[in-house]
Amino acid sequence: MRCANDGNLTAYNGYELRNRAGDLMGWVSSSTVSDDRDITKVAFMDPNNKCFMVTKGRFTVKGGVVWVK
Repeated sequence: MRCANDGNLTAYNGYELRNRAGDLMGWVSSSTVSDDRDITKVAFMDPNNKCFMVTKGRFTVKGGVVWVK
């Protein structure tokens, strides 16, 4: 994917990324998962086709959406 970074998991690629208010931040391009299976980093493309990365926050996955809190 265009905004993919050095993630180690592709399972969530293409999932929506939303903030705690439910606002669409973009679509997951790559993610990094720890040995404990926690998502620690998400690279994504926003609706304006710009690339960003979230490295702080608590991530959860539900119903094809990655939530960052």
